[in-house]
Amino acid sequence: MIIYLVRHGEVDNPQDLTYARLPGFPLSEQGRESVAKMAQAVFANKLVAAIYHSPLERTVETAQVIQANMKSKPPLLADERLLEINLVSLAGKPMAVMEQTRVEEGIPGWYEKYVDEGYADVQGRLMSLIQESQQLYPQQEVIFVSHGDPIHLTLLALQGLSIEQFRRVNVRRSSVHEVRLNGKPKCRLLYEPS
Repeated sequence: MIIYLVRHGEVDNPQDLTYARLPGFPLSEQGRESVAKMAQAVFANKLVAAIYHSPLERTVETAQVIQANMKSKPPLLADERLLEINLVSLAGKPMAVMEQTRVEEGIPGWYEKYVDEGYADVQGRLMSLIQESQQLYPQQEVIFVSHGDPIHLTLLALQGLSIEQFRRVNVRRSSVHEVRLNGKPKCRLLYEPS
């Protein structure tokens, strides 16, 4: 089985706020264009069983743009396990505040202080979706459209890396990581926008 972990495209966020799970943050025009380019390069001719996505607007739009650029039209399935991390205390504050707290606290401490679920919980919810997908689509390919931190944490878990190695994995917007799940998971960056 192959899973593609896709991060949503650039978000329309003119005030540069930490949007986390807040509503009202769709893709920007540049984000839609970047996702379309990625979809054409990676998924246009692939036979994919399903496209799972977080229920947040930016990932729904990303999934729709991917599907629109595919010859096959796999079903779009919303799943809350793909949601962004829950940053209640930082949501709506300037993005610079969130970035500064990450630097000051370091990744493990930042999760403990600011995220309303542990990083192991984030990994657990995505790993449960992966395991479920392995049962539903054992020899097929599936796309998961999610957010930066959940993808980071899932890639760490799949590769047996610790949270301290968070920065070793790069998950840019509109990027695609391929995960081969036959035997030991093999992860690789398949697409990154230029």
